[in-house]
Amino acid sequence: MKYTGDLATPIPLMRRPSLAEDIDAVLAAESKRIASEWFRKLGLLMAAHGVSPEDDMLPSRLLLALIEAHVPGMTTGRKRDAGAPSYWTSARRAALVADVERLMSGGKGQVTDACRSLVSDKKYLPVGKARGTSNDRQAESLARRYRAAAADPIVLAFRTLAAAAGPAAWEHLRDIALQTVVVEEEGERTGKYRI
Repeated sequence: MKYTGDLATPIPLMRRPSLAEDIDAVLAAESKRIASEWFRKLGLLMAAHGVSPEDDMLPSRLLLALIEAHVPGMTTGRKRDAGAPSYWTSARRAALVADVERLMSGGKGQVTDACRSLVSDKKYLPVGKARGTSNDRQAESLARRYRAAAADPIVLAFRTLAAAAGPAAWEHLRDIALQTVVVEEEGERTGKYRI
């Protein structure tokens, strides 16, 4: 399907605050703007595919995989690098954010502490150059990935959902993200996406 109009137009990147502005207020407003635009475009996408928002069987795995893989208007305008696909897809970033938020709401307080817990539990194994590095360096690397994921549309949508549903929603949102990772990995391996 060829997308046109708003579904073919990327969401503008987050505006950087000037030195005279309140950084937290600008980042909050920009995050809210991007999440709002993402949800508006989600409604357009569902309408384009004849999916009712009230449908109880709305297949979240397929929807997230479809959004990430095929709709340029649902990204923030990042260009894909040449070469092998990135290990850190939107679904993996969303799963990391959900894990960190779940641990922080459960008493792990700081981002780095939550990341250190994930590394020591072997939930996130190092890839590439990170293999063989210390747990503290791996935790710092995960914390950087967590912070970098802030502008990802799926992460913004997850934050909006968790804000409305409460901290307990992070476990369910993590499961959705991990199911999407399974679909992505199977699609990369076989060239087909399973429904």
